[in-house]
Amino acid sequence: MSKVKAIPQPEPQSTILPPDLKDEIRRFIIDLRTDLEGEPGKPFQFGTGAFFGNDQDGYISLSGNMNKRYYLLLNRVFDFLCNTGRFSKSIAQKLLNKVILEALDIGSHQSDDHNVDLSITKAFTQLDQFLGDGFKQYQVFYPICGLALDGLPLHFGEIEFVLLDARFLNNVSPILYESIREHENFLAPYASVFVETYDDEMARQMARKIIRAHLDIINFFSDLVPYHNDCFLFLPGEAQSTSTMSFVRRKDPDREMSIGVSFNVTGPSHLSLSNIVDGDDKYHFGLIRVMDVMGNSRSELQEALLLALRWAGMASVSIVQGHKSNAVLKFITALETILLPEQARRKTKTLSTRVAALLAIGGADPQGVYKEFKKLYDSRCNVVHAGFIDDIDDASLERLRYIAKYCLLTLLNREPFCSMSRCDELEDWFNRNELVRSLVKQ
Repeated sequence: MSKVKAIPQPEPQSTILPPDLKDEIRRFIIDLRTDLEGEPGKPFQFGTGAFFGNDQDGYISLSGNMNKRYYLLLNRVFDFLCNTGRFSKSIAQKLLNKVILEALDIGSHQSDDHNVDLSITKAFTQLDQFLGDGFKQYQVFYPICGLALDGLPLHFGEIEFVLLDARFLNNVSPILYESIREHENFLAPYASVFVETYDDEMARQMARKIIRAHLDIINFFSDLVPYHNDCFLFLPGEAQSTSTMSFVRRKDPDREMSIGVSFNVTGPSHLSLSNIVDGDDKYHFGLIRVMDVMGNSRSELQEALLLALRWAGMASVSIVQGHKSNAVLKFITALETILLPEQARRKTKTLSTRVAALLAIGGADPQGVYKEFKKLYDSRCNVVHAGFIDDIDDASLERLRYIAKYCLLTLLNREPFCSMSRCDELEDWFNRNELVRSLVKQ
């Protein structure tokens, strides 16, 4: 099983531009300088290509071949900096533009013998110093939809759920103060998380990914609390609860046509974190265990298990949204994430035997579960390979939901699984299990 991370975090790596990329930037600047000096009396004109600059360093408008070279160079900078997961495209482009402007030194009006090479070296030195100073820490507050206000504040893993109230406005400028108070997200639940990056835009992008991962895991537990179905947490723009007005008109030749009007609230209702925590105290389905795992350094197996919980959490949301085929795919993916070795052959049989072995711990008939899950897995294949998007009945989906959550909760809460730290330990348990061996021989 490959190394996975349940909560997205960029890998540590150097952000200093490599020599070959610096050489390409250097050649571009020298050629651009030559173009600018070749027509000293030409009035400035806006081109159809890239345009950037400022009052202090001057402005540049590119066209033709230089414009094409600029965008090829920009894509190389994107490939290097943005792939680190800590730079937005806008900040990467600003850094490139800054190097170009400082190296050209347009605003100095120096003579033609101006040492361009020295200016380029100086610009690179300033860039290296900026990148070498390391990332800056940002605390991002992002609104959470579908969350009830009771139980706040609450720490969960790397984030804290809070109520955005007047206490957060102490350092806000007077210009923004009233706009914030009048916004619909004021006095609403937020998630707070710390990230390390170089700019506000990337901080929001990183925070959204981290928060989304935490919400997936919470959504895994959202339908385990009795009487709390149709609740899940989501980020703005992902789902919406709204009031609907619908009409039903019955056509009957023997009676006067009548119209029935219905006013309903559709979409998810609000999820109470305190109810989930209280439910875990009563039913012991593992939320406190997850909070403990997420609050500490995690083992290889714990990362894989949290990732599986995320997939199953997304499947729970798909059920509420009415996307049955999506739910099937995500529940199966959740089980494959934690139960299948990376190079597994005969995946259907391997997964079915392992599911049967886990359910047998709770007293289920392994032969029956084995046959049942193989049929459920066929529904996944029908979606993926044949496109049968609506060929899933509610009973089969509910059964698949039960199996997936039972397996994951068993691995989360029961011994010997919750004492394991490596994926190969779980693999060894299945390989030594007599029940699995007997089912494999069939």
